[in-house]
Amino acid sequence: MTATILVIDDEALTRRLLNHCLTRAGYEVIEAENGHDALIKLETTHPDFIISDVLMPGMNGFDTVQNIRDIPEFIHTPVIFLSSRADTEAETKGLNSGAQKYLHKPFGVPELLAKIEELLPVC
Repeated sequence: MTATILVIDDEALTRRLLNHCLTRAGYEVIEAENGHDALIKLETTHPDFIISDVLMPGMNGFDTVQNIRDIPEFIHTPVIFLSSRADTEAETKGLNSGAQKYLHKPFGVPELLAKIEELLPVC
């Protein structure tokens, strides 16, 4: 069974890059351009994993993940923040909002794929 990953990022180029890398690694990808878009997509899809940016207009990544965690079926869905905000305060806030990992941009694709494999539930 192929795992599905929801990518939430307001930058189209970042979404395309992640979509390309994750698809080549064998994952199905759903893209959301912001937190509101992600919450709408979660009404009709059930991703196995979520990657979210932090700095987005409207609803930031921290608030997005907290809202996702309020949906019972996504309480245990693994989340990685992938952000250019590389300070300790942001990382702590990200982990406290419900993410399992916080990676900094620019990121290494092998590192990201390793973290996904580490956190992805075994089916």
